[in-house]
Amino acid sequence: MIDRTIEGFSRFTSFFSSHEKSNFLKINLQGKTVLALKLSEEHNNIDVFIQIPPLFHCYHFFNGKITNEIVSTDNTHLTYHGKQKKLKQSGETHLIVDGQRSLKDRSNVLDAPLAVSKILIKYPLPLCRFELTKTLETIFTEKDIQNEMEIFSDSIYKNTIDVYLTKRDFMHRSIIGDSSVNEIFHTLFSHYTVEGIIKDELILRRSDNLPQIAVLQSSNFELILFNIQEAQHLEYAENKLLYFHSLDYFRNLCQRKVVPAGDGGWFISKYPTNQKQDKDDTFLNEL
Repeated sequence: MIDRTIEGFSRFTSFFSSHEKSNFLKINLQGKTVLALKLSEEHNNIDVFIQIPPLFHCYHFFNGKITNEIVSTDNTHLTYHGKQKKLKQSGETHLIVDGQRSLKDRSNVLDAPLAVSKILIKYPLPLCRFELTKTLETIFTEKDIQNEMEIFSDSIYKNTIDVYLTKRDFMHRSIIGDSSVNEIFHTLFSHYTVEGIIKDELILRRSDNLPQIAVLQSSNFELILFNIQEAQHLEYAENKLLYFHSLDYFRNLCQRKVVPAGDGGWFISKYPTNQKQDKDDTFLNEL
């Protein structure tokens, strides 16, 4: 069951706003930079660049299974290159290690979704997930980045970061409960982890500690970083980057039954299905 909680995130969300074509954010662990992100757009192109420390185990998934594993070096970054044509946006995600694409010539497992931009407004595109130990290498950025987020605060190490791309103001509209948005999708976003999208299983964020959310904005897009210590993942054995083929992420998400709980929440089936067992069954894609 999920309930309406996303409006309550307003106190824990930081907006790094810019109407320029690019914007930057660094992620710090006790004052040392461990990740750096760039969001940029030019004409109809949108690019995301994430600089990664060395010694990360980087896993690529296709249909829920690992297709590739590589350990990062001190010259490693994840990129998303998207192009918008009319209402459609397509793109690919690549891991670049020492100047080489780790899945070169395997474009069949690289696709980010071919998505109508309205879908990015309805539900953000999941890009990747970081699972962090307490031992991280420091990275050095060429640019002096002013925007920053600290992942160790109030004696709590928020060791998980889910990264999403969406159209600008998605998070703001979610928090204020804008009547133009689909409430159930925005609420589901606040609960449903990137791990669950990778495995095509409804895995919900469970935490005794409140998350922090960073929203990095450019002219028309925004990156959302959902930073949390999940109750099911209090510690990790190794530093990981998880990224994946996500062509049908929204279709798979919507192939789930949904039932109102009567108290303002919803029951949603854990796994996708295209079978109606009752004429009154309702699927997410019918909302």
